[in-house]
Amino acid sequence: DDNAPCEVIDGFADGYRTMCKQKYVYRQLVAITNDNTVAPDMFQMPASCCCQIKWVSDPIVRMGINIPKNRQNLQTPANSRNRKRD
Repeated sequence: DDNAPCEVIDGFADGYRTMCKQKYVYRQLVAITNDNTVAPDMFQMPASCCCQIKWVSDPIVRMGINIPKNRQNLQTPANSRNRKRD
């Protein structure tokens, strides 16, 4: 199924989504035309499926940045080590 989870690598890792992408080839076959004659034509045929992985979570989380709910005090791992403590 096109865009369905890829069964080969489903459950890859948190924050990622796997999906199956259908690949096609074109083949020349003969077809019957509107005037009932036979003519060569190109047809798209499914050939294979390719598993794709896509990052679907927040990229800020992937970089290790802690985002508070109010988003006023952004802290990166580097900032939190250098911050003065009262």
